[in-house]
Amino acid sequence: MRKLKLLGSLVGAALAVGALSTAPASAATGDGGISVKKVQRGSVTCFNYSWGDDGIASYTVYYHNTCAGSHGLYVTTNAGLSHECIWVGGGKKGSHVFYTPPIKFEHKKTC
Repeated sequence: MRKLKLLGSLVGAALAVGALSTAPASAATGDGGISVKKVQRGSVTCFNYSWGDDGIASYTVYYHNTCAGSHGLYVTTNAGLSHECIWVGGGKKGSHVFYTPPIKFEHKKTC
């Protein structure tokens, strides 16, 4: 009986240590612990888009052409110094990596 109590105490202690050593993702802190992306979302004619604003070296923009025909998504980055037009087929989704944060999105009929 004494061995069972001791074994039960050890198992309980091991479970408690395991629970304390794993922090949920919602327990994000600003002290260098877990980082949480703040997602930016928007839409322009024919496109929905999103991107995370915590990029250190790159920013991935996700997009969806909601129109039936092909259109261009014109993205301005780097405080307006860089521009790129991404040609996307009707109803298609995709992503594109930028190395400076996107600041403006526009619809273009041609690229």
